[in-house]
Amino acid sequence: MKKIMLAMGTRPEVIKMEAVYHQLLENESFEPIVCMSGQHLELTRPLIDLFNLKIDFALNLMEKNQGLSSLAAKVMNSMPAVLEEASPDAVLVQGDTTTAFAVALASFHEGIPVGHVEAGLRTGRLDSPFPEEANRSMLSRVATWHFAPTQGAAEALAKENVLSNVHVTGNTVVDALERMRRRIENAEVETQTRGLEKNRFVLVTTHRRESFGQKMQEICGAISDLAENFPELTFVLPVHPNTKVAMPVEQVVAKVKNVELIEPLSYEKFIAMMMNCRLILTDSGGIQEEAPSFGKPVVVMRDFTERKEALETKAIVLAGTERKCIVETAQSFLKQGEGFSTGSENPFGDGRASMRIVSILGRDLLSGK
Repeated sequence: MKKIMLAMGTRPEVIKMEAVYHQLLENESFEPIVCMSGQHLELTRPLIDLFNLKIDFALNLMEKNQGLSSLAAKVMNSMPAVLEEASPDAVLVQGDTTTAFAVALASFHEGIPVGHVEAGLRTGRLDSPFPEEANRSMLSRVATWHFAPTQGAAEALAKENVLSNVHVTGNTVVDALERMRRRIENAEVETQTRGLEKNRFVLVTTHRRESFGQKMQEICGAISDLAENFPELTFVLPVHPNTKVAMPVEQVVAKVKNVELIEPLSYEKFIAMMMNCRLILTDSGGIQEEAPSFGKPVVVMRDFTERKEALETKAIVLAGTERKCIVETAQSFLKQGEGFSTGSENPFGDGRASMRIVSILGRDLLSGK
């Protein structure tokens, strides 16, 4: 039996790794080992219960107002002892977080092969998204397996001369999404969406580090303008706990009557909100991957996106971070009527990415490669 460590720290990492964990658990040739860094400690706890994950190592490294360098150093210092005790045959990391890169580098230093789930995403700009673009670029230099979600991601790796062990698997977020969709469809959606009428509300999220400061002020101003321009709609905004997000949101957006500022939602409730909203305003990467499954239009409040396949759907538009551009882009969707639909073909996967990843690991590790 081969031991595979899955390292996670943030909410998106848990969502995108849970299907891989359960796929490994169902395979008698593998023993999954879960290591949590604690990067998003409060946001990940409900997901651990929801997905029934067994945590083998909980590092709890995050402290209030901790910087990225401090977190990376703590991960690097902690991982050698964890890896020695667990003695995994391989380590899987997901995406582009500080946890992912630091764990990958520590594993590389210990001579343990690393599998990178969601490899190859690129904007070509180290400042956007920050620090994610640097994390995932450097991670590609030390990984053994590169599990690219799309052909475009695989081609981005090829341009950097990362050619061996690159596998197009689809994105594991679609696996998680399909499992959750079935669960929600069997429940009362009204209770999941705060009693909001279908297609009568706009779902808003914002949290990106590179938007802190003036860009966040522009984003908040745009949300305020849109809410005032469409008083018949409710704008629902789960507020990220980071004070650099929460403060401008409270100062600018909270004054508008038809804006609801709420606590971060559970994954189940958030997916239900996505399924039933009329439009999504976001700077999230994961939502760009999830929304096509529900045929929901998305205005991306970022200057660049590494998920270029989303833009090809014509229902996901990169608006930038200027107030006027966000408002104009969102209005173009909202004026099309509440029945507007974009279809539901998702360019990011078919819900079987985790099966492909585990199959590749089995082929390589069990054959002695």
